[in-house]
Amino acid sequence: MSEAQAAEGTCSTSDAITSETIALFSDILKDGALLESIAQLGFEEPTIAQKRAMPAILNGSDVILQAPQRAGKLHAFTLPIVEQLSSDKEKRAIIACPNESVARATYNELQKIFQKATLYLDSTKEDNSAVLVSTVETIAKSLKSETLSLSDFKTIVVDQIDELYYGGILDDVEELLAESSKLSAQRVITGRAMPFGITSLIGKHLENPVEVEVTQADSSSEVKHSFYEVQSDLLAKPNALCDIIENEGYPSTVVFCNLPSDTDLVKVMLNKRGIKAKKLIGRVSSAAVVKALKEVQDGELTALVVTDIGAQYLDLEQLNMVVNYSIPNDPEVYIHRSSSEVSTGAGNLKRVISLVSPIDIADFHYIQKLVENEITQENLPSEADILANRLDAWAKSAKENAEVQSDKIKECVGLVKDHASYEDLLALLVYNTVVELPNAQARSGAGESGDD
Repeated sequence: MSEAQAAEGTCSTSDAITSETIALFSDILKDGALLESIAQLGFEEPTIAQKRAMPAILNGSDVILQAPQRAGKLHAFTLPIVEQLSSDKEKRAIIACPNESVARATYNELQKIFQKATLYLDSTKEDNSAVLVSTVETIAKSLKSETLSLSDFKTIVVDQIDELYYGGILDDVEELLAESSKLSAQRVITGRAMPFGITSLIGKHLENPVEVEVTQADSSSEVKHSFYEVQSDLLAKPNALCDIIENEGYPSTVVFCNLPSDTDLVKVMLNKRGIKAKKLIGRVSSAAVVKALKEVQDGELTALVVTDIGAQYLDLEQLNMVVNYSIPNDPEVYIHRSSSEVSTGAGNLKRVISLVSPIDIADFHYIQKLVENEITQENLPSEADILANRLDAWAKSAKENAEVQSDKIKECVGLVKDHASYEDLLALLVYNTVVELPNAQARSGAGESGDD
């Protein structure tokens, strides 16, 4: 594959519709209900990966899709599968994910465009849904127990095959591909990387697949990487973390720590600033991670404080901001913290920030040299910045509640305005609201979340 081809992606298809002729989803997809669902999701135009992969998948070709995080891989195969189902009611598809958390996230995304899918995680049961979203492990068990037959499916997807490879669990994948090669089913394989171990495996079981390779994510979905220098004293980092989260408007945040002991301090400091947080440390089950993410999405939590092991099943794309509270000594860890193994490409992640103290400088400079992302330095929010944001929030709240103010409150407002010491009274009210009240919340530990 030439550099020019790899930079934009390659695929060959006999269909008249090619990636060059696709500007809108309607150029390739024709099902009205599907196009309406796409519009409701806010998708304006296909990503490069989608433009390259969808025609080949719709043609029924075997496809290998290699693309980075945030390139739109999930919808590159789910959209054409749903399109095919709209015209072929007998067609069925199965999506094999690396683990349960990915399967759940994929199922949730698929539900937004297609309601006839099932999350299949019980290998002892049969299921005749049009689309099954499962794990490679569950499918392997189902094949052995004969509760599932691949001959029932016209499209078989192995999603994020590189994660299965890096996890050392390719045996089930090979069995799946070997079984599927006996059938006339279409195979679609996706991954961020295709090391030799994967390509040799694919070569044994797929003949002349269409290869789609995209080396860059869609430019509109880029994540901003930045860092802040902090002092070396014990409370410098937790205070900086709280200031940044408040100054950013309390975005949903995941805070990475190297040690479980660090998560204790971080959670306590966040809670004391009224920022609701929960810890995820050790080998947390995927169900617990899904529950924590739902608490964030429901507004019950703002931050998840995690270790790298605790974040194993965490879909970073469902959060707005990643914070490297502890700087890793391995650039590969930084990359994994910036683009989770478990992802549907939901696209909510906007910022990755790092808190760099004097003892972190050597490790962080090493990371800057090796990662592809440009990491820019920013200044920590000043006390004036924080107070100004609190005042803006207070003003917004006052405006929103203006219509429900009682006559008594309005009378008090009039008395304050007419008072000889009007400016002094106003200054005291502002001080109590934007300074003293947050300080009182901190002293009382307001915002303490439930059990971790």
